[in-house]
Amino acid sequence: MSYPQQFPASLLTQSQAERLAYFDNYTMAHPRLDEAVNLLKLLVNESGESRVIFIYGPTGVGKTTLRLLIEKWLIESMLPELEADPGRLPVASVEAVVQKSGLFNSKDHIKRCLFALNEPLIDQKIDYGTRGIYQNNNGQVVIEPKVIETDLGWAL
Repeated sequence: MSYPQQFPASLLTQSQAERLAYFDNYTMAHPRLDEAVNLLKLLVNESGESRVIFIYGPTGVGKTTLRLLIEKWLIESMLPELEADPGRLPVASVEAVVQKSGLFNSKDHIKRCLFALNEPLIDQKIDYGTRGIYQNNNGQVVIEPKVIETDLGWAL
């Protein structure tokens, strides 16, 4: 990847709104992003099928950018398999969010996992006897607030 070192000179003649929009939409990659992408590709290729890879670091260092680049690479590298098996999920990304209180909410995390997977055959895997977890008419998973964590875990 190559990154421009300067903004376009023509930007100086643009309106204030256009200049602000340019910088609002500008993303500068971390200088070691290429290195991180290549290392992560290597780790993904050499990991087992059920490995979980955690990416962590302070705000603004490029974790999301790195994740999006790897997701794109995974999808592109699996295109032949995805064409043969359209129900296959090439990647599922879930952000482990810490609440404002500083605590981790496992119920919220399980919900995030279920939504990230959006499994096409979920209706054959969820016991509809568990009230509050179902697919709506659009095929989207619906999880009502009253569902307890144990039932969410079983659904996942």
